[in-house]
Amino acid sequence: MGEIELLYSIPGRIPFKVDLTDKNIYESIGSASELSVSSRKSYVEKLKRAQKICMSAFGERVSLTLMLLQPPRTLAALKASTDSVRVLSNHLQALLAVMKHAKEFLILPEEVSVERLTKKWNSVFSPIASEVEILKTSGEPSEKVSRSILPWSRVYDKNISLRKKAYRTLSEEDVSDMILSDMYVLLEPRRVIDYARVFVRLNSDQVVPPDATGFIDLTLEKPTISITTFKTHKFEGDWTKELPRQLVKDVQLSMKVNPREFLFMTSSGKKYESSDTFSTYHRKRLFEWFGVPATPTTLRHSRATQVTADPTLSLKEKMDIAKDMSHSLKMHMTYAYKPKREKDGSFEIIIFDPIKKRFETYACARKDI
Repeated sequence: MGEIELLYSIPGRIPFKVDLTDKNIYESIGSASELSVSSRKSYVEKLKRAQKICMSAFGERVSLTLMLLQPPRTLAALKASTDSVRVLSNHLQALLAVMKHAKEFLILPEEVSVERLTKKWNSVFSPIASEVEILKTSGEPSEKVSRSILPWSRVYDKNISLRKKAYRTLSEEDVSDMILSDMYVLLEPRRVIDYARVFVRLNSDQVVPPDATGFIDLTLEKPTISITTFKTHKFEGDWTKELPRQLVKDVQLSMKVNPREFLFMTSSGKKYESSDTFSTYHRKRLFEWFGVPATPTTLRHSRATQVTADPTLSLKEKMDIAKDMSHSLKMHMTYAYKPKREKDGSFEIIIFDPIKKRFETYACARKDI
């Protein structure tokens, strides 16, 4: 490691000026035009989390620059904080983003260049990225994820039961639950942040607020939803979809029961400003419905698993579903988990029955493969 490891080893004796607030770095990452809005927010959140971990491990206040100048010490602290290689990879990607998108604010000693520092961290990240890739393509869920996996048929059936309850009671809470479930079942399940601030346009005079992540336009003959802020927006542009008739009916009922600006709002009637608070709301409702620590990502994995294994869907249909989930078919397939096999080699797959209009589970013997 040489000089990079030893540049900052004695607290209080720093041989160069350091900005412990990292204000410029965070502002640079948070406004990087080459990054999507969601990526900017994600990197900032992960950097702050990594910085907090290192401060606790080092027992002193530490800047991002000093973390980057000590790869062994920083890596050890981050590794000790989690048993998930995916979480560790996310932290390291955020640190690499600093050297790419905020390098002008890294105050380094003369003998260490940004290029040299980047090369060192790439060598640290490379084997971890390889581990993550192996995990992605293995189809094996982590121990934590395995506790929250839901068969898609169960997610679908819950949507039906929530709708029946909502139309029976017409209570705000029940109708809100129905709408939340609708967005993951009547539409393909997208990332949680996509729906954080979806404006509902009821008349043509309404202007979509600039901070909206998208909008539903009920003024059209065939109402649509458009998502204008999401992770891959830079490459894909706005995502627009005609709303299924059932979803139009459900949204109209919801707006009648609880008139509001955005599709989802807090219990105090305010819009969701933070993706974290919006995600927390989702997780609480999912746990209430299913009794497991499910997340919006869990639902995406469940749907991808069902679609990938469904032999009745054509390649084009699978590609279209993947596109609506805002990723490639390859990524869609890495989201899928291998079906659990019994001792005799049999396993189950879930297929939509167009006659019964519901998902059915079918047992497959080893000889059926």
